[in-house]
Amino acid sequence: MSRAAVTSGPSTRKRTARPSATTSTSPTSRRGSGAAAGHLDPSGAVAVELVADPPSVGLGVALAEDGIVRRVVTLRNVSRRSLDVTIEPGTADAADIVVETRPRVARLKPGASVRVTVIAGVPLLPRPPAALRGALRVKVRGGSTLRVPWTIAVPVTNRDLIPSARLSSRVFEPSDTEPAVLTVIAGRIEGSAERPQLQPLAELAIDLYRGERRLGRLALVRDVLPGRYSFGITGRGVKGGRLPPGTYALRLTATPVGGGATDEQLVSFAIS
Repeated sequence: MSRAAVTSGPSTRKRTARPSATTSTSPTSRRGSGAAAGHLDPSGAVAVELVADPPSVGLGVALAEDGIVRRVVTLRNVSRRSLDVTIEPGTADAADIVVETRPRVARLKPGASVRVTVIAGVPLLPRPPAALRGALRVKVRGGSTLRVPWTIAVPVTNRDLIPSARLSSRVFEPSDTEPAVLTVIAGRIEGSAERPQLQPLAELAIDLYRGERRLGRLALVRDVLPGRYSFGITGRGVKGGRLPPGTYALRLTATPVGGGATDEQLVSFAIS
């Protein structure tokens, strides 16, 4: 069994709290007018016939003017009757945004679903960091109208995606129990405290070099939220063997979510 060249785990990685997307309500927690405690009031119930997945849509990232972003939304009939639906662009907070949906109409049998491609053209960009917002309007014939909010992120693009990358020791011997620690600050948080905008990474790659020669990839982490991350550099190569004495380098490559230019950092070290 080969030994790891990089170690990481919950004890070395900063944990990021994520808001819960679920809520729960018990019948006894609400009282309708004229209803006894612990019973639902049927007059206050609204039948849901159509749902969207996801219920709110991130269309993507706009990096330049005249850009086009797209995303697929699934509409599902959760009622017991067939539904004729019309998908309209709805509203947007910028009049120059052009939103198109494909298809525009659909007929859904009970339990059926349809995948709707939402395409948005962005002729002009606000000053970053910013976000463009709007909502699709899905009309059900003989029923209610479903509103599906969407957002387009406009991030800052001229700042580092890897603000900092440091090794705890630049010269060390190979060790599985006491590795050198590579600490990386990845991603960015822009905007204000009231309206922060996160720039996460699609992936963070760590490659091992000796001079100009690439020896291989030590680590690849996908879906990286902005934060501080730590990796144990054991002094072993890609295949698990101990590195011979000499000078090496770790090349970190950050790829932003939504496309755009990558960012690189080079961290040199020596094996004694």
